[in-house]
Amino acid sequence: MVNIVVHKKSGKVTIDMEGHAGHGKPGEDIVCAGVSAIIQSALLGLEEISKNYPEHVRYIEGGK
Repeated sequence: MVNIVVHKKSGKVTIDMEGHAGHGKPGEDIVCAGVSAIIQSALLGLEEISKNYPEHVRYIEGGK
């Protein structure tokens, strides 16, 4: 199971993703690949938007 948790607090949104879909072997799972591609594309898009509209969107890389 791939778990995606969206946290909304004080006007901030964070997204945590973890797990394995279990559709195929690790490294060969098309479901995991699809989820990863969608999340990575969304993050890259948001990063570009933040460069063009810094007064509206702030992109901060971080980790736990």
